[in-house]
Amino acid sequence: MTNDEITARILRLDALVEKDEASRTVLSTNERIAVALVLDRKVWLDQMSWALLAAIDRLGERWFRATQRAWMIRLEGRPRLIYVADM
Repeated sequence: MTNDEITARILRLDALVEKDEASRTVLSTNERIAVALVLDRKVWLDQMSWALLAAIDRLGERWFRATQRAWMIRLEGRPRLIYVADM
């Protein structure tokens, strides 16, 4: 599976889990971690007994890079936050 395919998979799973949180229970460990990171749900990592750095380590480099990319793609679709430094 290519990095682009992993990123697309993570984005599809994010959309699925956002609609129905219970659907995350059928995901693989890497998928659950990636979705939790992209959706910024640290509590889900806590529920799985994963410390943040341990979860990132578990993903491995390919999945982590794909997760970062999925997060950035989702972030581009959100309204930009305005920081004081931007003014």
